[in-house]
Amino acid sequence: MSRTAVILLSGGIDSTVLLGELLVEGIQCSPLFVDYGQRAASRELVAAERISKHYNAPLSRIALSSFGDMFRNMLTDSKSSDPVFPARNMLLLTIASQIAYERHLDAVAIGIIRGPAYPDCDRPFLEAAESALSKALRRRIPILAPFTDINKIEVALLGRALKAPLKDTYSCFIGGTSHCGKCPSCIDRRIAMRVGK
Repeated sequence: MSRTAVILLSGGIDSTVLLGELLVEGIQCSPLFVDYGQRAASRELVAAERISKHYNAPLSRIALSSFGDMFRNMLTDSKSSDPVFPARNMLLLTIASQIAYERHLDAVAIGIIRGPAYPDCDRPFLEAAESALSKALRRRIPILAPFTDINKIEVALLGRALKAPLKDTYSCFIGGTSHCGKCPSCIDRRIAMRVGK
């Protein structure tokens, strides 16, 4: 059973609730924020820092900001309306697995939920990623993703039950000082926060 894990902490609802859930389960978590060139990186980082401070779990940060320049999608380019960042979760899991390997931690954790129609957001992808990364590292590093069977509303409800700091989260593709309210991430967040009250 995993007792330690690198958790990908974006500053959003899903990863925030996941951090709270894993800590309740007795897993010692090492939060990791990855700047992969997303427009909201600075706002997400502020949220991730607040959340990690709330949980007294020191945050690590990896900066790959120029990586986002290679792709044209809503997360990295203000001129794009495409919300898909190809293989983003594979990139994030690769980085987290390498850190888990170097620090001799048991697992990596990611807040993937049910619903998004992206190719790297389901159980078959996670199983394939875990197999590939374990082979590459010559050591099995499980990927913990307990929310793949629940949606964002259910995650928000769980977060309220756990008293997670949902008000400190940030989920907006645009990266403004406040949520734009129009991008897919903002719409999902608004619905979840409203129902989760």
